[in-house]
Amino acid sequence: MKQSVITIAVIVAIFGVAPHRQAAAQSNAPSTQFSQTDAGAEDKAWDSAVKNGTVDAYLAFAREHPKSERIKVQTGTVRGRYWYKMAMPFGPSGNADKSESGVLVTVEGMTVLKNVSLEEAKVDKLLEISPATKRKEIKAKGQTFNWTCVEVSSGGCVVKDELIAPKDSIGALVVLSGDGKSLLAWDVKNAKTAAQPDENATYIKTTANDAWLPKP
Repeated sequence: MKQSVITIAVIVAIFGVAPHRQAAAQSNAPSTQFSQTDAGAEDKAWDSAVKNGTVDAYLAFAREHPKSERIKVQTGTVRGRYWYKMAMPFGPSGNADKSESGVLVTVEGMTVLKNVSLEEAKVDKLLEISPATKRKEIKAKGQTFNWTCVEVSSGGCVVKDELIAPKDSIGALVVLSGDGKSLLAWDVKNAKTAAQPDENATYIKTTANDAWLPKP
C-alpha cells in the first residue's frame, strides 16, 4: 500500500508540476517575442527614413521611436540663411556660370549643418519671406564661403519678387544622428521667432558639404 502511495506521488509530481512549469515558461514567451518584434519594426522604420532621406521621414521616425539610440531629440534655436553662388561673367566654357542657391540650416551652439532648397525652406518656414517692395533699399549683410558663394546673414535679398530674410526659430524641435554629428530634421511649428536674428554667418565647413557645394 505504501508503495502505491509513493507511485501516485511520483506520477502527480511528473504530470502535475511539470505542466505548471511549462505554462510559466510559455507565459514569459510573449514578452521576448514582443521585444524582437519591436526591434524589427524600428529597423524597418529606420531603413525607410534613411532611404527617403527627407526631414519629414526622420521626424516620423523620431515620433515613432523617440528613445531609439539611432537619434537624439532635443530643442534648440534653428537658423535659416539663404545663400547663392555669385554669377561669373565667363565660365570655363566661355559662357556665364549657372546660378545656384539654397538655404543653410544650423542649430545655435552646435557644429551641424544641412543644406536644403529654397522651396523646402519655405514649406518648413525656416526664413522670413515677404513681398518685395520696388525701389526700397535693403541693407543686406553677407559673408562668402567656398570662394564664389555668399550667405545672406542679415537684411535679406530679393528673389523673384520676394524678400528672403534670415530667421531664428527659438525652442524648435531638433533631431540629430545618434552621435550628434549630423542634423537630420527639425520642426519649428511651436518655436518662437527671434525679433532680431543673429547677424553672424552660420556656414560650417565640413566634409559632408562636398556633396552639395557648387564648384567654384
